[in-house]
Amino acid sequence: MSKFFIALFIKTCLILISFPGFSQDYPDLNLYQHYSGYWNVDTIIAVKGNIDYRHKEEYDQYFERLSRNEEFIVKSVMELDSTDLKKHLFFFGTFDSYSNLEVYTPPSFSILENGFKLGPYLFIDSLDVIFLFSNDSTRLFHIGNSMEGVKSIWTTFHGMEQYMVMQNHTITHHGFLNNGKFDASLHVDMIEERNKVLEKYETEHYIFYCPKNFFSNRERDSLFQAEDVKFERILKVLELEYLGRKIECYIYEDKYQKLRLSFTPGYGNTFIKAWQNHSIGFGAVEHESIHILFDNQTKNQNTFLSEGAMGYYYSTLDSTEWKKNRLAISLHHDLPIKELLTDYSGLFWRRSNKAYPASAHFVKFLIDTYGLERFKRLCSKGVEEGFKMAYDKSIDQIIDEWKKYVELTKVDLGPEIKITFRVISKVYPDSSIYITGDHEKLGNWDPGLVSLTRQKDGSWSKTFSFYDGMILNYKITRGSWDKEAVSADGKVPPNSVFEVKGDSTINIVVENWTDNFREIIPT
Repeated sequence: MSKFFIALFIKTCLILISFPGFSQDYPDLNLYQHYSGYWNVDTIIAVKGNIDYRHKEEYDQYFERLSRNEEFIVKSVMELDSTDLKKHLFFFGTFDSYSNLEVYTPPSFSILENGFKLGPYLFIDSLDVIFLFSNDSTRLFHIGNSMEGVKSIWTTFHGMEQYMVMQNHTITHHGFLNNGKFDASLHVDMIEERNKVLEKYETEHYIFYCPKNFFSNRERDSLFQAEDVKFERILKVLELEYLGRKIECYIYEDKYQKLRLSFTPGYGNTFIKAWQNHSIGFGAVEHESIHILFDNQTKNQNTFLSEGAMGYYYSTLDSTEWKKNRLAISLHHDLPIKELLTDYSGLFWRRSNKAYPASAHFVKFLIDTYGLERFKRLCSKGVEEGFKMAYDKSIDQIIDEWKKYVELTKVDLGPEIKITFRVISKVYPDSSIYITGDHEKLGNWDPGLVSLTRQKDGSWSKTFSFYDGMILNYKITRGSWDKEAVSADGKVPPNSVFEVKGDSTINIVVENWTDNFREIIPT
């Protein structure tokens, strides 16, 4: 089955799985077994229920979109025959959309008059929703107590385990069933577990939840104060109103703890409507806070515009960041901006190395040319009608203007020069060392693609050719993201940034590695 063209409801899962080495980030966890079993067929039947009239148009549009995908056949629940029941089925909607749904669901899952039950847990709030695979991986359910709840699952990462539950726009439970039966040893009640290992610290703008004894009181206070300053800077630069609500910020020690306690991959993730940020260390707090503050105030739901607002913010503060985005567009000026703006199949994430700077450059053009207020108006209305309303121009007309802006802001690179990366490791000095970064010669963030060569003096090095004037972001690993170079006390650093200016050698001393600190939490 062609995974990249599955409709909106699964796009985020597919996107992240497509990143090189992503599944290797969690070697100790038995992830994706149901996901791979379910999608490994040619055709899936999308079973349409009877939605109430308030959401009928939206519901019909969703299934109409699925019907245009060759991998789906759309049938109403009343049309299913004995042959269909042998195929893989997809159920999407509210519980009251389907009659006799219990025929298809696992025995440990119960549908109630006012909600649903999983094992001993009751879910009766209107925003409660579950993502669930049947035990034999032939049934997939996106089912909730309301359409608002069901919609919250659309752009949330899922598929790693057999089920997850979302409440009030954030994930609260995940796990596996045991032959279709609830098994407490395979279930994670994230709120309960967070309360055991995280401590609460409140500042003017944040409620932080951090691992106990994660840092000293002095370090903690200075970090929190710095984030409050950044919060106010976001409001000022993006001209946002303070809505009086604090951001809940969950800080984790590593990706293993983050996955278990937030059920999100990578370094930083947000649940926009829940005003929650989940990140490893403090590196992603400001980035994710931009999304929470901007998207909630403007009601933006467009990925390209959201990431563009974030890119505009950093380009405004940092001339190097702006030059980096200009360089990227100078090299890739033929990017499909219209497709990135209007796409629903995950094109942005599949081309993220180029799409990030493209979004930053395009949004900076919009704001530099027409102002922030018009841009926020565009975000509030969405791409389809927003350009006409905000700028009285079509998307194509705006893109033509942007192309002229590209010419005005392009950067001409100099000749190719030699850059040598030389690494000395204080821990595991004999283990092979890799470099990765935001350039194809650095592996496009694949942590195990570009190896360095051991030298007689014990260092590891490699020489590359880059154009004079390029700006590179990079990190050092031992072949995977769970073996990343960190500080002496295990803190994950931000990306290293280097501007190419003449032949040079970059000397890097690795104090420690993440796997020297990681404590694997069993599931």
